[in-house]
Amino acid sequence: LLYGTDCDITVWVNDRTLHFETGDLVIINPHETHALYSNSQKSDYIVIKFMPEILQYSGQITSEIMYLLPILHSSPRGEHIIKHGELSDDNIKEIVYEIFEEWTNEDFGYELAMRSGIIKLFLQIVRYWNSKTENKNLFAEADEITMIIYKAAEETIPNFV
Repeated sequence: LLYGTDCDITVWVNDRTLHFETGDLVIINPHETHALYSNSQKSDYIVIKFMPEILQYSGQITSEIMYLLPILHSSPRGEHIIKHGELSDDNIKEIVYEIFEEWTNEDFGYELAMRSGIIKLFLQIVRYWNSKTENKNLFAEADEITMIIYKAAEETIPNFV
């Protein structure tokens, strides 16, 4: 994730060119080819790099897996940039700075605080993606995969819920 604090940058993600400015959030999925080019003398942005597995936990409800699939695998339907002000609850800046402060200060339990912040950001992203999907079913493919996983687990693990 890239969050623009004071920037004017051209970002290439796979075969797409994006214009990344202050207040924008850029989402780059694992294994996606990307590059950045500053269009000004100075460009400041915060990078939040994490393994997507941080969004998972043992004992996770199977139905939640569908939200992870667009991040775990490159999703051509998911947008790579969220422009400043496009979210209905635009508290992205506050969440990003909380994560950054936790990383910088390393207070006791900072890893948990950072994970919590990343999950908050991820929730904003998937809600945004879903709101931008015409048929309101961005996660239809993921939902099908989730059902296959659920059925397999149900058959393998007694009392699986």
